[in-house]
Amino acid sequence: MEDNSILISWISEYAYCRRRFYLRVFEQNNIENGSLVEGRLEHKQVDQPVIEKRGPLVKVTRLAVNSEKYQMHGICDSIEFTESEEGAYIDFLNGTYKICPIEYKHGKSRDEIEYNFQLMAQALCLEEMFQTNIEEGYVYYTGQKVRRQIRFDAALRQQVLEAVDGIRAYLQDPKAILPEYRKRCPHCSLYEICAPKSVMAKKYLERIWDHYVHIE
Repeated sequence: MEDNSILISWISEYAYCRRRFYLRVFEQNNIENGSLVEGRLEHKQVDQPVIEKRGPLVKVTRLAVNSEKYQMHGICDSIEFTESEEGAYIDFLNGTYKICPIEYKHGKSRDEIEYNFQLMAQALCLEEMFQTNIEEGYVYYTGQKVRRQIRFDAALRQQVLEAVDGIRAYLQDPKAILPEYRKRCPHCSLYEICAPKSVMAKKYLERIWDHYVHIE
């Protein structure tokens, strides 16, 4: 891939919080909290590249994917190839298969837009690599051992491509992204570094000063 190719993980970070995207990508702050450490331990089952065949199903873990068209690349936790006459021809399997990406996440099932974006970006890469169309993927939650289906509809595809364009535009003219406090902030591993409430307090005091203080 060329130097201007972006990581799929950046798309997930950008969708979750642009401030965290900035802190991780540009300031290289990769502090982990307890939840992230637990998630990393649970993730070990898909941390090694393995090909496993069970009847018509072939499971491939830790598959590197890329897209020349959208200039992005990354690693898929797990890909399921299911034999199907309606699928794409897969050279290394010598047959036609439908493709389904699966992303492993820590904790309980929940609807997180950044996971949807991450899976969609992986699917775009896989579609280009294998010249096929992928309709859906799954997020597997290790805490509950359940899957949540993600449909790759036109709206999600457009949202992900807009995020890719946004990241690429930002890379052309990077600037510090200021924090905006949200309910999820205290659970973020970068909460102390980000200090969103400190910025809120500063802005509040500046507004009070501008509104009420008159210097003659």
